[in-house]
Amino acid sequence: MPKISRVSQLILVLGIFIIISGALFLVWREQVKAQENLRKELTLIQTLLSKPPPPPLAYLEAKIQATEAELKATEALFPKLEQSLEITESLVKLAEQFKLQVTGMSTRVTSTKIEKVDYQVINLELELQGSITSILSFINRLGKEFPTAEIASVSLTRAKTVREIDVGKINLHIYAERRR
Repeated sequence: MPKISRVSQLILVLGIFIIISGALFLVWREQVKAQENLRKELTLIQTLLSKPPPPPLAYLEAKIQATEAELKATEALFPKLEQSLEITESLVKLAEQFKLQVTGMSTRVTSTKIEKVDYQVINLELELQGSITSILSFINRLGKEFPTAEIASVSLTRAKTVREIDVGKINLHIYAERRR
């Protein structure tokens, strides 16, 4: 085997060292990129794992059934349009309880849209005679007797003489069942 001079040996060792160092540098640089990608994936996975797991299917089905039952109970509060005669009779009886006389009543049916749902509305205009206190008590009781009612307007006229009677005019909207 031929003998290599010391200078040649040194150049050969330096060349091998440079090649190995270059190769190690390239591998190191790729490892840094891979570590950055792994850190990003780990952060994403930790975020996903920190969220609570979705509720079980049985829980969701029970929640749907409870919501449907609540919807049916709420829908039952809405009177049917055919009950408008019964509603007016109830209003007259309620007025009598407060010692009020119904001197005028007009009824008409309209429809309105609330949050993308069409409702039929029974519009009632009542004219009552009696004391202001009784009229106000009657108005207060309307919300309890008719949970889907909305008082659109109230007009009270106090009697000017002893012989006159206080008068109240009430515009009442009672929301009936949804239009289908």
